[in-house]
Amino acid sequence: MFRCGQLCSRVFAVEFDLRTEPLYFTLSSNPEVLHHAHQQLFGDNGKLFSLHVHSDNRIEKAQTHAEIKHKLFVTLSRDCDVFEASSFIPDVKNSVVKGFFIRDKSATTLSEDVLKTLQQSKSVCVFSYKREGQYYWQEMLSPVNQVEESSRQFIIPAAAAEHHPSTLNIRNSDVFYCMHEAYEVLQE
Repeated sequence: MFRCGQLCSRVFAVEFDLRTEPLYFTLSSNPEVLHHAHQQLFGDNGKLFSLHVHSDNRIEKAQTHAEIKHKLFVTLSRDCDVFEASSFIPDVKNSVVKGFFIRDKSATTLSEDVLKTLQQSKSVCVFSYKREGQYYWQEMLSPVNQVEESSRQFIIPAAAAEHHPSTLNIRNSDVFYCMHEAYEVLQE
């Protein structure tokens, strides 16, 4: 699970326009005006959320991510945009947590209802995004049965990653140095 103190060291990436690099942002207690591209993503209207799937088990994490992707595309209305998203700690191996960024322009509460259901899973973390004047902030939504310190952090632009964040989770295991390691991968 994400910890509030850990969030400020993470960089969030949203695949907003597939023709360009992801949009990167991080969190800070000090507000900063967002760049034009970030303002397009966060927009002036609609409800904004992101959810991230985390688990120590790679297979379980991939399966949960695929199930959630299917559920979002089948359940949410046409007024909802769903973008691939991730968060990571720069230069830290295995720190990438994949998820989705949801921009809901509908007048219904369908997206909130779906996210509340998904949020009950221990491996899903949900955030909401709000505008306050010219600044935007992120807040972690905690499950109903958990009491966790709520922390609002302002969104600020972050520099593009030198390498795509997913490279942090690639295992350099094309060559196995012992039979046991190769067998474990086959079992997964």
